[in-house]
Amino acid sequence: MPYKYADARYFPGLIKKEYSQIEVKNKDYSGYVALVKAIEVDKPYINDKGDKYFDKGYYMLEFFFNDKKYMVTTMFDENESIVEYYIDVIRNVYVEEDGVPYQDDLYLDVIYSYKTKQTVVKDEDELEEAYDMNKISDEEYNMAIKMAELMEEELKKEETLNYLELMSKKYLKVLKPSLK
Repeated sequence: MPYKYADARYFPGLIKKEYSQIEVKNKDYSGYVALVKAIEVDKPYINDKGDKYFDKGYYMLEFFFNDKKYMVTTMFDENESIVEYYIDVIRNVYVEEDGVPYQDDLYLDVIYSYKTKQTVVKDEDELEEAYDMNKISDEEYNMAIKMAELMEEELKKEETLNYLELMSKKYLKVLKPSLK
C-alpha cells in the first residue's frame, strides 16, 4: 500500500519546498493540518484537461483527519487561489517518529476542479489491481468504492464546497507564517 507523507518527502518533481504543520483538536476538526509550498519543481504539474494544478509558488494544504477514511488536499496557486480539492481514500493516518503525519492510501482519488466545477474519480485501475493481487481485503475494496462515491456526492453540495473553502483559507493563513 502506498504511503503519502504530509511533508511531501516523496512527491516526485518537488525539488525544494517549505513546510509547516499543526495538530488541531476543536469542534470543527480533529487531526493534523500540513502546508507545503513549492519553491522549486522540475516541471509544472498538468492534469488530463491541460490545467496546471501544481508549480513553483503553489501551496498544498493537507487535512489528515483523526477519524475519517479520507484525507483532503487543497491546492492553491501562487496567488493563493484554490485550484482543486484532491481527496484520497485511505486506510488510516499515522504519525512518523519525526512527528510528520502520513496516510496509508487505498488508491482511489476524488478530484474537484475549481475551474471546471467538475468532479472526477481517478485510479480505479490501481484499486482493481491491488484487489486482484490481494494487497487489500474485500472489506477495504468495498469501503474504498463507497467512500469515493460518498465524496463525489458531497462535492456536488454547495455546503460542502463552502466548508472546504472556509477551512482551507483559514489554515493557509494560520500555517503560512511558520513555513520553513
